[in-house]
Amino acid sequence: MLEEIINKLEFELPQISASFGSSSNFLKLLEDKIMYSYEMDYLLAKLLTHPGRVVVISPTTLTFQLYENSYTEFSSIIFEEPYSVYDIEGRLLYRVNNHEGVFGHSILDRTLVLQSTPGQFYYLEYKTYGGESTTILLVVNAYAITSSKKISIGPSLKEEKPLGEISKNINTILFTLRDGQKDPTLPGMPYFPVRIYFLNSPPTTIPNRSLITNHPLAERIDYDLDIDASFIFNPFTSGWFVINQVSKSGEIPLEVSSMTGSGPHRFIESSPLIYYIGLSNEITLSQLNQSLRVVGRSDIENSSQPINLKVDLIQG
Repeated sequence: MLEEIINKLEFELPQISASFGSSSNFLKLLEDKIMYSYEMDYLLAKLLTHPGRVVVISPTTLTFQLYENSYTEFSSIIFEEPYSVYDIEGRLLYRVNNHEGVFGHSILDRTLVLQSTPGQFYYLEYKTYGGESTTILLVVNAYAITSSKKISIGPSLKEEKPLGEISKNINTILFTLRDGQKDPTLPGMPYFPVRIYFLNSPPTTIPNRSLITNHPLAERIDYDLDIDASFIFNPFTSGWFVINQVSKSGEIPLEVSSMTGSGPHRFIESSPLIYYIGLSNEITLSQLNQSLRVVGRSDIENSSQPINLKVDLIQG
């Protein structure tokens, strides 16, 4: 039964795996947050039987369009009408006017995500030009977040960057693409998507990039950057890491230009454009440095310290 659910998530809702690392990770998060097994069945039934669109949102992947390429297509939201957000039981939480056809610009949307737990579900409903209502299932990927700045309501709110995140319970890496290839064929010339290859493995032998990207056990996770150039990666295990930008002419290597936060010595560039992430619950810093032949460091850390990093990326 579990294998059937995982397969259904993988093939029908790949965005779940892309955001949470894998369908198994997502199911474990749901299992950890609920008290009774029937609650798990209830949530999975809501997810797997939802007839419409399913969108994963987080503090840094919050905004998405509610209209098609043509603003007045039948399935597009009516700009003059508000959209409504409900909890999983169908209770109205709030409505948003003056949304410009985009979810995530409202302070209410940001507050919703910041006050949510991972795997929490909401419904978003709006009226379309076709005369019907459309319902989107929202799945939150957010963790015990605190902000380094307060939220203020004002005319410049929509120009604010995503709030700073510090995860207390899980390994979190906030990536921001600072310099990359843009798609000139799309409005606003957004960045091409970013693709992560992650291979769960001990740091015994340093592989080349081709081995990682072509390995049958490597996870491949794509991040769409058409609205926001930032995205969150949550490593649940240690392994090798390669990151590329996917342009129309092929994949372009990306490299780390700067890194801040806690646990930077656990994110190591072992060779050009090949990185290793070593989690504190799986490998000590001394073992990690010895395996990857890192010299000249004398690091001190809490043995259970999670990784909480902000990493800037540029073209390699």
